[in-house]
Amino acid sequence: METNFWDNGIDLISLVKDIWQEPTPLKLEILRIKMNEEIKRRTKGKTENAISTLEYSRERLRFIQNEDETPIRLFLYAFFPHKLIQTNNGHLELSKNPENWISSSEVNK
Repeated sequence: METNFWDNGIDLISLVKDIWQEPTPLKLEILRIKMNEEIKRRTKGKTENAISTLEYSRERLRFIQNEDETPIRLFLYAFFPHKLIQTNNGHLELSKNPENWISSSEVNK
């Protein structure tokens, strides 16, 4: 059964916000599993466990991949404002920027 993009997207975004408010290893693992499930669904099963590890800091979530980071990058660009996605330090990361979560005129620009 196909999942509803908006339901799944809201679920993932809420989980990311929850991690930044109160990070736990369990929440990070749940996010990793849910993202991998959605990436697998979107790539029609061609990509299994794209994200091997999630690392957390107070300002960033870092996505560690097994091989190719392209499925993770495509996933992040589909779900999050582009200006929150960082690649400038050799890692694929999602930056914390609370002001931009809601009513940003620059979403996906």
